[in-house]
Amino acid sequence: MEPVVGLIELPEPEWLTCPLTGVMFREPVVNLFGNTYEREMYSKALQHRLVDPLTNLPLPEPDGGALHPNRAVRAAVEAFLKEHPGYLPHGWCTLQVPPAPNASRLASSEQRSFWENLEKKDRQSAQGCARMAAGALFSLRSVLPEYEPRDETSRQVHRVGSILGMCAGLSFGRFGWALGVRLVRALAGELALAPVALLAQPESRLVDWLRSLYRLTMPLPLNWAHVIGAQLFFGRFFLVRLLIKEAIFAKLPVSIYYAAKLCRQDVTSGGEALPDAVSGYLFMPIAVASCIHFVVVGREVGQKCAAKKHDELESSDTFKTLRSLWAAFGGTARLLPLLGAMYGFTALMVRASAFTAGSVHHAVQLRAARASAMKQ
Repeated sequence: MEPVVGLIELPEPEWLTCPLTGVMFREPVVNLFGNTYEREMYSKALQHRLVDPLTNLPLPEPDGGALHPNRAVRAAVEAFLKEHPGYLPHGWCTLQVPPAPNASRLASSEQRSFWENLEKKDRQSAQGCARMAAGALFSLRSVLPEYEPRDETSRQVHRVGSILGMCAGLSFGRFGWALGVRLVRALAGELALAPVALLAQPESRLVDWLRSLYRLTMPLPLNWAHVIGAQLFFGRFFLVRLLIKEAIFAKLPVSIYYAAKLCRQDVTSGGEALPDAVSGYLFMPIAVASCIHFVVVGREVGQKCAAKKHDELESSDTFKTLRSLWAAFGGTARLLPLLGAMYGFTALMVRASAFTAGSVHHAVQLRAARASAMKQ
């Protein structure tokens, strides 16, 4: 005889019940403070006050931070229901529960969109990447939600992805800066794009084309290839890992400074109206800060995308590591050019403001000199 659903009274474990509803968990999630709640009730509670319900500590705006599924509690609830077939927990309307999220889905639709924006190539994902870049530019917040690697191999890919993300982030950020600045200045009639100028000169050589492409992109991944390869194949050894870190910190300041010089030249070239001292004082700090931000954002995108892709792929995949690193490279390539273009536009606005202020100051001086000449 099968048990009658809903008529059996069993003591339910307290740690399997939500502190907000007193009902056994159906879709348990963990917030930033490590407390577990029912997803639906927790979302409703945050609409009234943006604090943790148990500790009353404030949560980050605007949505309270990242949520992650509590797989241990969910598995315990499933085991409890299997031990008592036919039992309907108190407060449940049906035994059907929402499907468990897999590794490719994060806790909320907003967080899922972060990863989808970096993996898809449609128009909507481009708009999402633009919103992510704007958030990184104006609020300087984290671009992607937190992701913890599963095992030691995934952590190794996480470290390699961080190095790849740093060099690719600086290169793609520089590309976005250069392309955005040159397009705006070309449309304004200040200068022609280097490839267009080369097309107008039949005597241009291959060296000129390569030099133009290098100044536009500064392909740092070529300069960092041996560092990435050493980290990938020998990074498990302490001494080699220490040498790799030394190589990274030795290369990084020089690379940032050189990229910043190219970024400053993109903005100040042809701007003879501004003195060199003023140009260096205004735009070099902006360029250095921008390049440092490219490295920081690229590192975050590279390491998280690489680790997440590695955990999603099957263990039998032959090119699992390479595909994971390619996911990190692709995510950086979609996001960092937009961030670089935004920084380039900001630098152009600063240049326009400085040029306007200089012009107004010069006009005031001319007017004063004319007035004094008329009095004489």
